[in-house]
Amino acid sequence: DVGQKTDALLDDLMEGVERYSEKKKTKISVVLDEFQEITELPEAREIEGILRSHIQRQRYVSYFFVGSRRRVLKDMFTLKNRPFYKSAFLYPLDKISSEEFVPYIQKRFAASGKSCSVAFAEKIFEEVEGYPYYVQKAASIVWDRTARQVTEEILRKSEAILLQVEEPDFEAHWSGLTLGQRSLLKALAKTPTSTPYSAEYLKNFGLSLGGTQKSLKVLLERDLIEKSDSEYRLTDPLMKKWLLQS
Repeated sequence: DVGQKTDALLDDLMEGVERYSEKKKTKISVVLDEFQEITELPEAREIEGILRSHIQRQRYVSYFFVGSRRRVLKDMFTLKNRPFYKSAFLYPLDKISSEEFVPYIQKRFAASGKSCSVAFAEKIFEEVEGYPYYVQKAASIVWDRTARQVTEEILRKSEAILLQVEEPDFEAHWSGLTLGQRSLLKALAKTPTSTPYSAEYLKNFGLSLGGTQKSLKVLLERDLIEKSDSEYRLTDPLMKKWLLQS
């Protein structure tokens, strides 16, 4: 049985971490990146339960649960019916500022004998609105295409490649939406708003009040949009660009 094998493998893994930490009498930090993705598995709740049962017994091991789908990750630790309910401190991480990221990009290029000017490093950052995952991925694509010095043409082609690489993921999200949800998502991509139910906003984008109320709830649950500074906007800046170009 696949489920039983998975459980046994997970038990063995977690017990191994515990045995090692106790044997060495040393503290260990384990980072589980994109942790919320386990919710996509059929046996997600069972896996969460197994992990929680081991983690709460371990004395020398600390766990960091990191993820980009913030709402999904938050629900794992704040909903009463979830195994990890109130088992961790929540620390929302802000975006890394351009003042920190731009010099970092330049240093990484310089370390390999390549040159990226401040202006081009800033463009890499700004094109994806400082979204850390995309900044690093965009910089990597630019680096791959650069022999010695970054140029405007390299930057332009790299931006197109990044969008092309991420497009299948955007299409997968898009195909799972209803027409009403798609309409609202495109509206928010074009015009973020703090008043999605206002008569003017609904009229401008041909939306209905009832449909928008339902769609907004779904889009928030799927982390496709977020409410930031009282304004509803797309969570993913590259998906916003993809929608506006399609």
